[in-house]
Amino acid sequence: MSAAALTADAKAKSKAGKLVLPPPSYMRTTFQIPKPVRRATVYTTALGIFDLHLNGQRVSDDYFNPGWTDYTRRVYYRAHDVTSRVRPGTNALGAILADGWYSGYVGFGKLRDHYGKHPRLRAMLHIEYTDGTTDDIATGPGWKATTGPILEADFLMGEAYDARLATPGWDTPGFDDRTWQPVVLGLN
Repeated sequence: MSAAALTADAKAKSKAGKLVLPPPSYMRTTFQIPKPVRRATVYTTALGIFDLHLNGQRVSDDYFNPGWTDYTRRVYYRAHDVTSRVRPGTNALGAILADGWYSGYVGFGKLRDHYGKHPRLRAMLHIEYTDGTTDDIATGPGWKATTGPILEADFLMGEAYDARLATPGWDTPGFDDRTWQPVVLGLN
């Protein structure tokens, strides 16, 4: 899933030989926990790199997840026990998705899109309730996306951050995401 493809302006700059540094996508969804939880595990992967959040906090202290790989052969995923972070009632799961090694600048020569053009994220929160039933919260059409204060993010070309665009609470249950757009689903 991806927030959006490159804008027409970015495509024009790319053709003119200028750097293309699209902003990372901020994505989110909310879900309900209706009964006591025995265990909750979140599995996440990306074509690109992600930073996963649950109820206002990063899920891990790791950076550049899921790590470099030859995307033509494999894509790694991460699993985290988040049992202590889910709570009864409404919860929020969010992610920041950037180009990373997948579609950002990799190596020398100012070349992009070595493996693909549009980063994608897959996440699934598997919940086991104390009564023996289970539930899965997964990425899909119910997710929303926008851009945020990170204006540019690339391993080789750097990052630009505009604190004036920060959106406190974007990854919390009560956040108003009515102006956010549905995510773009599909293949690269």
